[in-house]
Amino acid sequence: MLYRKTNILVSMTLTAAVLLVTGTASGAAIEMPVAGGQTTAGVLDPGRSWVDDEGILHVRGLILVVSFTGDIEGSAIQGLNYNIDPFGNGDLHGTAVFVGTVFGDEAALEGRFAGDISGGVFSADSIGHGTIGGAQAQSRLTTTGVLGSGVATYAGSILFPRGR
Repeated sequence: MLYRKTNILVSMTLTAAVLLVTGTASGAAIEMPVAGGQTTAGVLDPGRSWVDDEGILHVRGLILVVSFTGDIEGSAIQGLNYNIDPFGNGDLHGTAVFVGTVFGDEAALEGRFAGDISGGVFSADSIGHGTIGGAQAQSRLTTTGVLGSGVATYAGSILFPRGR
């Protein structure tokens, strides 16, 4: 009788250990690199702009449609604000809502970006939150390009905090 109780106890302990290890492994965070290009597909709203007494151009509420290619495929609506001096230096910030695919899975992400402009070339870091293939995901991208050219590249990563 003691032998059976010991076997049952050992079996239950092993089963619990296997379930814990399997559950932990399937929920482990995964980070995957991404890279590609983006192109401005259109202007939905030019927003408002003005030049101040120091010659700095201020743009607020510029709404763009941006197409993504590469690991991220689809389009985003971006709300862009920037300030740029006559030498092409300044800053930018805004928001983005993306719908498309990432790694071939349906994706919906939204977030914010901010960066600097130097000699007309911008570099902006963004962070987005949403879902990819039904899993919670976070994007962290750095986008670079020439301000006003409509063409840029991105590189970064997608984080699945609870696994994929």
